[in-house]
Amino acid sequence: MLEELTFLEEGKFTQRDEVVKKKARDLAEIAQGEKSTILHEISKYLFRIATKDRPELFRKRTASDVILSGFTTGSTDKAIVFLALARENGIPSAYIEAFEKYWLQEPKFPIQGHVFVQIFIADQWRIVEPPR
Repeated sequence: MLEELTFLEEGKFTQRDEVVKKKARDLAEIAQGEKSTILHEISKYLFRIATKDRPELFRKRTASDVILSGFTTGSTDKAIVFLALARENGIPSAYIEAFEKYWLQEPKFPIQGHVFVQIFIADQWRIVEPPR
């Protein structure tokens, strides 16, 4: 089953609309199409975006919403944007969510954990932490 997945498909929050496509093209142009450099440019872009404490937006925004707003609410937003931009540039990517053990034992809002992205590059899967 895993072999059938491309990890390039868009999801509800990682739709590759015109906003995502334009940002992906802009970053790919800076990187001159080199995959590892594209990933570096995506990371630099996300590092420059401000993070705001806006719990009412948590898990409600698409990659385009985040790009247009100019800010993230944390690792979930950054991972969603990273995924959408990487996939638009042909880099297979997967969303990985980790939870604090104590939160799993007693779940409540806000969720306590962190989000990572897994990318397939240079013929192997690697885990990336989008910039904080």
